[in-house]
Amino acid sequence: MHNDLGWINRAGSVVRDDLHELAAQWHARPKILNAKSAKPYYSIGQAARLVGRTPESIRGAEKKNLVKRPESDEETGRRVGYTLEQINHLRAHFKTFPHRHPADPPAIINLYNLSGGVGKSCICTHLAHGLAIDGYRVLVIDASADATTTAVFDFLPGLDVGYKDTVAPAPAGECDSLASLVRQTAVDQVDLIPLSYSLSADARMFSTSVSERTVTQRVSDQVNKLSADYDVVLIDSASRQDASLVPLLYTSNAVLVPHPPAGMRVAQTLQSLLILDDRVAACHASGVRLGFNWILGLANESSVKDAEMQASWPDNCKVPLRMMRTEIRYNRKIREACDNSSTIFSNAKPSRSDKTLCNAVSNLWAMTKETERHIHHIWPIRLAELRAMGHA
Repeated sequence: MHNDLGWINRAGSVVRDDLHELAAQWHARPKILNAKSAKPYYSIGQAARLVGRTPESIRGAEKKNLVKRPESDEETGRRVGYTLEQINHLRAHFKTFPHRHPADPPAIINLYNLSGGVGKSCICTHLAHGLAIDGYRVLVIDASADATTTAVFDFLPGLDVGYKDTVAPAPAGECDSLASLVRQTAVDQVDLIPLSYSLSADARMFSTSVSERTVTQRVSDQVNKLSADYDVVLIDSASRQDASLVPLLYTSNAVLVPHPPAGMRVAQTLQSLLILDDRVAACHASGVRLGFNWILGLANESSVKDAEMQASWPDNCKVPLRMMRTEIRYNRKIREACDNSSTIFSNAKPSRSDKTLCNAVSNLWAMTKETERHIHHIWPIRLAELRAMGHA
């Protein structure tokens, strides 16, 4: 038998070099939807709507040098438009940030479904980007095994992110604070705790020696401390039954359940809800009180393209959830954005002639605005202020 294993080391070295080369190419790749997709530009009309002031008010502030002027094209001298950072600078000047009242708790929303392929990561990334455009401070915690959310925010799982850079060590007691894990993304006011493909097996074994109550309290304390600097925390939860990531569910005060409106996968969603119900009951029995302000279903058409599978399931089998009015209607542009590790909101001003793109933006923006209204119900003081102004 040939005992010289040096070829393994040589092969490993080649593979590592190839991976780093691929990583460099991935970071340098052009964005398909928009060459400036990391920092799309907004017209003054769009900026005025987002800031909550008139274009005349913005121009007046610019003339007095109270706010930054938008960038101009070097050749033509014409305005290129406002970046999201500049819009937030305008919000700061006019004091129109929609931030929660300091006494209100952050909205910690878990995107939950133990069935894979129901669009949790797509919804999570678009919701984070949409809420940030609206002016909210957003933290995203990626706990989904495929790490799609991490890739969308331009970090390469496994190369840019290692096990110690993820939230997984926290439940195991290997991490004293989550603050050191937070990374800024290209989207202003969106921060990320990424996930890596190389999760340690040790993190899945801690539950045999540590009680679930202890782990839940440990994770809750860290997430609550970190979330004090944000308005919304979105958790892209794991599909598998991974004990190292399940405690993140217990830190949430709201649950969003993406699922197909029909087809065989509805059964998997129902099973996920039964497991959620069992977990809540078990926590209450052990003295851990969970408080979900709301649990909402979000119908997602991405999984019902198989007509035969849909027809084989009874039409009257529906997920017993209070449903959001908005349904996600997947089309080619949303798939292109997902395939390109981007979001549809990377196009600040889609061409009106591209109806497919306009429909996608309108659909996902409607989801964002409806979710925003539900978020306000987690903030008693902010909700009272909005109602006093006639906005809720």
